[in-house]
Amino acid sequence: MGTIAICDLNTGTDPKSIQIFYGCHVLPTLCTCDRHHRRCGVHLVTCNGELLLVVLYWGNGNHPSPAEVYKLVWAPNQRLELPERVMSLGDHSLFVGRGNTFALSAKEFPAIKRNCIYYADKPHHKRYWISVFHLGSHVVEKIPYPQELKEDRTNWTPHAWFCPRTPLLKQQ
Repeated sequence: MGTIAICDLNTGTDPKSIQIFYGCHVLPTLCTCDRHHRRCGVHLVTCNGELLLVVLYWGNGNHPSPAEVYKLVWAPNQRLELPERVMSLGDHSLFVGRGNTFALSAKEFPAIKRNCIYYADKPHHKRYWISVFHLGSHVVEKIPYPQELKEDRTNWTPHAWFCPRTPLLKQQ
């Protein structure tokens, strides 16, 4: 994550950048131990009115947690600050992928697990399809890649969206 540009989309056909925040100084300071931890993804997502930063680490056991969530603070000097690590999402869960992020309430969508981060595995890794990180217990659950997609010659992969087997239906 280097820069976040805030744009005004109500300026006609060309959006206008109205403010830029720099975040590249923030990520190296998140972990204070003496080891280097490679990140496999950094995502912005809104959840329950808050803008959150989700940092995913490579699953080699080198980092104490495969994912961390932080509240974003916009500093006056156009820098991002992450003063508070989020330890619980309550009844919400986060879905992060390549280009798409969103949050859902487990109360409204009972097919999902609460207080979790769902993320698509890399396309070259067809053993598992989606990983679910339980924020409270730090357990990672791997959802197997569907057999029908393994056999599909179109080579479809879960890049930016999710397609769970059981539909996520909002309770009426």
